[in-house]
Amino acid sequence: MNRVSTWIEENREKLWFSFLLNALFFTGLLLAFRPVYETNDDVGIASMVNGAKGVYDAHLIYSHYFLGLLLKALYLIKQNFPWYGVLQYVVLYLSFTAVTYVLIRKMASPSAVWISGVLVFWFSYEGYIKVQFTKTAGIASAAGLLLLFYAVTRERISKKALACGMLLSVTGFLYRDAQFFAEAALMTGIGVFLLLDLTELERGKRLQRFGRYIAAFGSLLALVLVLHFADQYFYTSPDWEAYKQSREVKTELYDRGFPSYKENESAYNELGIDENAYRLLRGWVNMDTEKFSVETLEKIASMKTPRRFSRQFAKDFFETFPKGFLKIPCVYCFLLICVYWLCWGVRDRRGILAVIYEALLAGGIYLYMFYQNRYLLNRVDVGIWLAVSMVVLWTFTEGKAYFPNRAGLALLLTVIVAVQPVWKSRYRINAEDAEATMRQCRLELETVSADKEHLYLITTGTVSTSSSYNVLDPIPFGISQNTLPLGGWAVTAPLYLDIARDFGLENPLKDMIGNDRVYVLSRDISSLLEYVRTYYDADAEAEVVRDMGDIKAYRIG
Repeated sequence: MNRVSTWIEENREKLWFSFLLNALFFTGLLLAFRPVYETNDDVGIASMVNGAKGVYDAHLIYSHYFLGLLLKALYLIKQNFPWYGVLQYVVLYLSFTAVTYVLIRKMASPSAVWISGVLVFWFSYEGYIKVQFTKTAGIASAAGLLLLFYAVTRERISKKALACGMLLSVTGFLYRDAQFFAEAALMTGIGVFLLLDLTELERGKRLQRFGRYIAAFGSLLALVLVLHFADQYFYTSPDWEAYKQSREVKTELYDRGFPSYKENESAYNELGIDENAYRLLRGWVNMDTEKFSVETLEKIASMKTPRRFSRQFAKDFFETFPKGFLKIPCVYCFLLICVYWLCWGVRDRRGILAVIYEALLAGGIYLYMFYQNRYLLNRVDVGIWLAVSMVVLWTFTEGKAYFPNRAGLALLLTVIVAVQPVWKSRYRINAEDAEATMRQCRLELETVSADKEHLYLITTGTVSTSSSYNVLDPIPFGISQNTLPLGGWAVTAPLYLDIARDFGLENPLKDMIGNDRVYVLSRDISSLLEYVRTYYDADAEAEVVRDMGDIKAYRIG
């Protein structure tokens, strides 16, 4: 133990040590666990650019167009390779390495390896094993901003750290801009600490340091604003403008809730929407461009009672929080850090005020998310709590915080044991059923894909690339070129509309009737058939043309 401790002490502040430590975490986690995409959003985004639809389109919808151009170039170099997932792993690995390197050097004590190791180990599981682009954006943004703070607080500014911090921060922005701004707001806790620190310097030194901070972070802000407007430019065509309008109202309904059918039955009926149509709409069958037009969806959204800051709102919030925080796995890592801070950290006025500021800011962000009815989403929470944890760790007085090695080892083992209830389902030894299910889904998708003469309209729970391919699986070119979801975020994007038009569809739910080139995949066609009979053809019938067990392909005529 003494020999290992001595070796760590001699090498911990070297850059290669941080790379090595994170390589061990990355390798160990991938060997032990089966990585998955946390939501189906990533495969949907990847399918825009990876050729699954038969074209390479750099419009990633939620991520920046320039990121799409990079991925497009990679897929053109080698199509049959999981670039989308691999690129996220590269970004995550560099982000965690940056966090390790900065915290070890910032705390400048033997205990730094233990506490940074526990932090990175915990969040590495969230990043590497439950991959999600919003989460990647949050981790990269927080890590990049931490590296920027480190670069500008050295006696001589570290140009390499500054450049790398800028690059990581911008990468986080490219993956998801809203998440970048959330982490940027939270990382201002370090800014508060530094501003309080300036009060102890003489005037000349104070102005020099303050100017350095403004120059670095002002440049970053200017860069992301330029990138934001550049991204907007690539979505200015009429089709993309229509898509953005559609996505905005869908976000309001699917993310923040539909108005109740029973409480608004007459209003729904005035729009020509019966209860079956309402159930289908809520179940993501929203590709009827006439019945569920943007104008109709906006009228549905207008039925909702606007949320207002009121006594009842405050009551609801405090009934949800702070106990709601205990539902967030990463909060427990933050609590461990707080124990470390209370037991072994050296706290001064700057640190205490910065931590109070951070607590109020985090509470304000959750208040805003509660107001938006978009709260307690793990993919969002991971980046938030990584940022908050790093702000607390920054406040430790350099070189004075001490954490006994045996206590550090005990802490690491405690973390590993404590997370087993959350992690056990992801172990490779427990993933055989999940792998078998994915292989079956892939076989069904490949069966459908082979029939290029027909377009398959797919309902939720049938075939899809998201249920057929994992993070490191290469997705074949054109595998979903002849499939079109009947609902989702991307179905009104130009790429999907072009596929529909190739098969003579302007309104898929109407134009599929009697179209011999179009089939519908479903596990239960009854609700959809009732909808078609109600609104378009009272005599419509569903004929089974392909039996795939639980899933059947129907011709509607």
